[in-house]
Amino acid sequence: YHQSDDPNGLASDDVFTLEIDHSGLIWIGTRNGGLNCLDPQTGKFKVYRHDANQPDSLSSDFIWDLLEDQTFRLWVIGYRGGLSYLDRQSDSFIHFKHDEQDTNSLASNNTRCVYQTKDGLIWVGMEGAGLDLFDGQTFQHFKNEPGNPNSLSANDVLSILEDKKGRLWIGTGGRGLNRLDRASQQFTTYDARNGLLNETVYGILADDQGYLWVSTNRGLFQFDPEQEQFTAIDHRDGLLGDEFNHGAQLRTRAGRLYFGGIDGLNALNPDQLQANPYKPPVVLTEFLLFNKPVPFGPDAVLKQPLQFTKTLTLSYADDHFALAFSALNFRQAEKNRFAYRMEGYDPNWIHTQSDDRKAVYTNLPAGNYVFQVRAANDDGVWNEQGHALNLHILPPWWKTWWAKSLWLFLLVSIGPFFLWIRLRQLRLRQLVLEREVADRTRDLREANEKLRELDAYKQSMMAMIVHDLKNPLAMILNHPLTQPVKQASSQMLNMVLNILDVQKFEDAQMNLNPQTTALLDLVSAAHAEVQFLTERKQIQLVTKMDSALGVWVDGEMIQRVLVNLLTNAIKFSPQNGRIEIRAEVTGKRCWVEVEDNGTGIPADQLDRVFEKFGQVESLHSGRIRSTGLGLTFCKMAIEAHGGHIAVQSQVGQGTTFRFDLPSAQDVEASSQPITPSAAPQAFLFSSEQKAEFHPFFEALNQLLVYETSDIEAVLDQMPDHPTVAAWKEAMRVALYRMDEHAYQDLIQALH
Repeated sequence: YHQSDDPNGLASDDVFTLEIDHSGLIWIGTRNGGLNCLDPQTGKFKVYRHDANQPDSLSSDFIWDLLEDQTFRLWVIGYRGGLSYLDRQSDSFIHFKHDEQDTNSLASNNTRCVYQTKDGLIWVGMEGAGLDLFDGQTFQHFKNEPGNPNSLSANDVLSILEDKKGRLWIGTGGRGLNRLDRASQQFTTYDARNGLLNETVYGILADDQGYLWVSTNRGLFQFDPEQEQFTAIDHRDGLLGDEFNHGAQLRTRAGRLYFGGIDGLNALNPDQLQANPYKPPVVLTEFLLFNKPVPFGPDAVLKQPLQFTKTLTLSYADDHFALAFSALNFRQAEKNRFAYRMEGYDPNWIHTQSDDRKAVYTNLPAGNYVFQVRAANDDGVWNEQGHALNLHILPPWWKTWWAKSLWLFLLVSIGPFFLWIRLRQLRLRQLVLEREVADRTRDLREANEKLRELDAYKQSMMAMIVHDLKNPLAMILNHPLTQPVKQASSQMLNMVLNILDVQKFEDAQMNLNPQTTALLDLVSAAHAEVQFLTERKQIQLVTKMDSALGVWVDGEMIQRVLVNLLTNAIKFSPQNGRIEIRAEVTGKRCWVEVEDNGTGIPADQLDRVFEKFGQVESLHSGRIRSTGLGLTFCKMAIEAHGGHIAVQSQVGQGTTFRFDLPSAQDVEASSQPITPSAAPQAFLFSSEQKAEFHPFFEALNQLLVYETSDIEAVLDQMPDHPTVAAWKEAMRVALYRMDEHAYQDLIQALH
């Protein structure tokens, strides 16, 4: 039909696929000639070609496959053209292409075949992308999954067939035949292990007996789905050639099968084919050691011909041997097939062809084995009984029972001696390690002791220096001074007392002297101490509290807490700033807040404000220098009263300190862990004691309360006595508080 000068003729003589539709039109897919439609009544052709400027034209001029489905829709597979069908009303094509953004689209445009199953679903085979199932809306993908034997064996799908039992068969390029279980969506692969000598499956047809016929590059193969075995048919059986073409297969209504190959068209009637029923016996023909044939003889390994040998015994040194075999079938003997295994060593049967009739084994472990071999004739009929040979591999002498007994005896005899030697070595090593650990422990202990001594020395020196600072400051405060100098001296004394009190809190030596005190009086006294600072920066101090509000506290200690909080607020407040002190009673506690409108504290530094020697950054002036003990003292003093102190701050908006104290109304019911100092009491000494203490009375009477170091020296010289110990404690409280009146009363008790 192809005439190059006839526009109504076939567009190309390179025909790849044919399809006859329901109306009798013949559709012809060509290579580079597009899709041709032949009307048998008129003998004229209509040609559909690809036009890059027409999106609804044919997708490619190279047509791989055609299919008319149950609804008379013509599906077209073009080279790299995806999947298309012809809309007969508009005489245009609807295309389904791969879309990278849509996982439900066609897996690849490189399609090769199309098939419709009885349920109306469309299956598409692709090159490199596996198998797709199209339900009219979306595509479901089946691909090879490395390491998963139940997946598609290869991603090159060349042919598809549904048999009369509804089983779906898929032919792949190079990886055999697959069967899809549609319920579990798992694949089973049939390949060379089942007798398929070439695993590129171009076409699949089914005959009336349920056998499948598969075309490949090495002939046709009849496949029995029940036995899962292939039978080869090639040019020796009458085929024109052994190499077939993709898609060149046809089954007629009469059941006749046609396969097209490079040497022509082959036709066969499966009903007329008769298999060779002969089950060929199999015999062992040769035994080889190290690739050399072994003759039989009385002094040889083989005592009689191999085919008559039932048991063969080999030395462990005979670690490379082979057994040759043959089948007694001479009808196309070159098509005989074999399967062998060494029972006890090979887990599965090993299949081989007539050109490889030898089983080779190396380094077979000592033991008892059975070599089994069976054969199939040219039509794949197996002799299941086959032939068997018992093999006994002797162990080397050092693995024999008497050698093992000797090893056991030596182990039992000599083992304890070596064990004793090893244990002795371990004990010596342990002693050396213990000595090294002891030496290092001693060095660490000495180093720690030196560190403790240095720390104690540092603490002692600090205490002495602070005490020596306190005395002259007290002397300065006891003389007439200008108000700013006096307030500055009070600030210095407050810092010195902070250091002393923090150390006492840490050493658990701080005693409280709680009593009912008006909170407003404590605030006023604290304000008086820092007044020169507020006046210098023109800061407004506002107090919001009931003047009758009372608290049960150590007044001097809480006053110093307020001084520290006010000093801190003044440091961070701007010129003409504002500080507000508020108080209210909630339940059994009095809550106090000290708020400023200063620079604030960064959020990442809030957790450090109460740490010993902790300092924070000022937004405008950098680090504010101080001992860092003021807020530490505040925290310890508030907690000593059973309360808590917290801080809230925002940079640029100010800071608020909030703490609670015992309310004066709840003194009797309070159970806070406060340790009050001993109540004032009269110390009575006998005449003998007064006479004994007279020199100490004279010495103390010459000293003033701020001369702490000299007074402590006198107290240390006095004898230990229960009454004297209590009197000494009262003296030290008076010294700490700089209470001259209490100091003189205690001295007079000795007179």
